[in-house]
Amino acid sequence: MIRNISSIAILFVAGMLSSAALADNFKFCFEPWEPYGMRDDKGVTSGIVIDFYQQIFTKLGHKLEFVQTPPARCFDQAKTGGVDGFIFNSPGTVPEVIDLKFTEEYWMLAAIVPEHSTLTNFTGIEQFKGKTVGVTKEYPYPEELKGFPDMKKEETVDSINSLRKVANNRIDVMFDDPVWADNIAKTEKLKFKRLMPLAASVKDCGSMAKKHAALAEKVNATANELIKAGALDKLYQKYLGMNLKAFKTKYGIKD
Repeated sequence: MIRNISSIAILFVAGMLSSAALADNFKFCFEPWEPYGMRDDKGVTSGIVIDFYQQIFTKLGHKLEFVQTPPARCFDQAKTGGVDGFIFNSPGTVPEVIDLKFTEEYWMLAAIVPEHSTLTNFTGIEQFKGKTVGVTKEYPYPEELKGFPDMKKEETVDSINSLRKVANNRIDVMFDDPVWADNIAKTEKLKFKRLMPLAASVKDCGSMAKKHAALAEKVNATANELIKAGALDKLYQKYLGMNLKAFKTKYGIKD
């Protein structure tokens, strides 16, 4: 009898070890983008998109780590297999990876200008003719911005540097997410003005290395199941105080 119990215990432990072995570890890189993805002083990552991906990979029985990386380097690492994927991508930007087929976040682009600007609303890209615009290296700005015609471009490695330059009156305008900008304004005590309506909005997606094609399909299916179950709405409610539909209505986002 004791021998039989021992055998059962051995089989149970072996089963546990076998299940653990199947739980692969994956690594995604990301650029901080409050409230969608951020890292605190202790290195803990969180946010609407990061939390959602953690739910997806947990449901699939895998572990997922997020590593903060500047966008250009993040793209390069995904191309070469240095990471398994990344978030906050505009579809088709990086042909060497697989774009996931669900939308969990929208890249909104509002004109952000110095606090004392005389402008009160956005009427078109033409109102910034001859001005200096801050652009982020490797960002796939949408067609609505027309490549910033007749403007002087000042390139930075990430958006936060452009935002600081706007706040310090060193450039005339930048185009980026107003929710993100408002979060940075609170933490860094920056002052600026954002003009509405939005200049553009883009359906963002996550992307994975091509070696993970089979897993990417499972990620797509699981994500859509979670979206239908209301998981994404709950995360928008948690971080922004409104569900996704209300959020899109507030900012005039159209699919």
